[in-house]
Amino acid sequence: MALFGGGTVLVVALSVLAGLVVGASLLWYIRWITS
Repeated sequence: MALFGGGTVLVVALSVLAGLVVGASLLWYIRWITS
């Protein structure tokens, strides 16, 4: 169960990180287009 819990935390962390990267990329893309 501990391993499963750690895996879940890892998946959540990766999902959050991926979301931040995508969000930053979209913001940068919008700034580049509108500049």
